Amino acid sequence: MVLFVTGIINIIQYHPTIFRVYNPLYALSFVSSNGLSKLSGVLLSITGVEALFADLGHYNRQSIQWTMTLFVYPVLVVTYLGQAAALSVHPEWIPNAFYNSIPGGIGGPLYWIVFALATSASVVASQAMILGIYSVVIFCFH
Repeated sequence: MVLFVTGIINIIQYHPTIFRVYNPLYALSFVSSNGLSKLSGVLLSITGVEALFADLGHYNRQSIQWTMTLFVYPVLVVTYLGQAAALSVHPEWIPNAFYNSIPGGIGGPLYWIVFALATSASVVASQAMILGIYSVVIFCFH
């Protein structure tokens, strides 16, 4: 929820018209002028999918579909739009867009909250991957 609120703050503060990015003409213009190689960074926004598949062995498909559709996807969209709004005003933040786009800046009180949450999320995600791999290996050899 912190990322959702951060995204909303960034959208309001930096670029409320960021929702125009959903116009497909912008995508076509970008691809025609830059080629597809510039889109390789988009892979970073979908790398959490492996954890989703690891969780399929522990939760049913319908619960994951509902969670992704009603919670995870909207939060990620607003977060990424907020980061894009901040980067449109501060392109020098590109190397560290996640932390630079936190309201209050690096070192502020919200920064440390997000840092602790991000660290915790990394630990949970790594444990989910380990558990998922273990489940697949046990299933294959059992």
